[in-house]
Amino acid sequence: MSPKTNPGEKSSKKEQILQAAVEMFLEREFYVVKMEEIAEHANVGKGTLYEYFSNKEDLFKESISYWMEKYLQNFNESLKAARNARETLYHIMKVNLEFLQENSPWIGLLYNERPSNMYEMSNWFIERRQHLLQGISGIIQSGIQEGDIRPDLDIEMASRMFLALNYVVMGGMIILDGKKPGEEELESVMELFWKGVGSYE
Repeated sequence: MSPKTNPGEKSSKKEQILQAAVEMFLEREFYVVKMEEIAEHANVGKGTLYEYFSNKEDLFKESISYWMEKYLQNFNESLKAARNARETLYHIMKVNLEFLQENSPWIGLLYNERPSNMYEMSNWFIERRQHLLQGISGIIQSGIQEGDIRPDLDIEMASRMFLALNYVVMGGMIILDGKKPGEEELESVMELFWKGVGSYE
């Protein structure tokens, strides 16, 4: 009888494969990378690789979804602490920045070549993006009720702009420009956003 696999070991093995896959996909074009090369890079057998992923497209998608779920987990944690609207939004931006810097290889997949059938993940992305927008909208709504944010604000548009600041502005600086934004840049971006949404009083 073969020994039972510890759940933690199984999870660690999967993460090991995902990490290796991301590195391979970033190094070379998606369609050039072979499954056996990923297995070798992850230091696992090809059979082990197929225990977790049925094909290369599945592995690529799982690499994206793995990162996104970790991001959402961090986002949800940021909503739990009792803070006013400005402090909560700033904290979200700070956590987001730290996450982007620590996990830039995964995020790089979003900017690189991907399988042609990635459109299958569009609904999955839309659902998670909607979750983020709803969370941000809730913070802004609370800020309006507390008098910190002007009442005539278009909540949906402000939420989309805040999300864009995190993804496009901060993410672009890290992934596309190769920069490492610090506290000063973070404060600057937050100040620009707050000047547009903050109360006139």
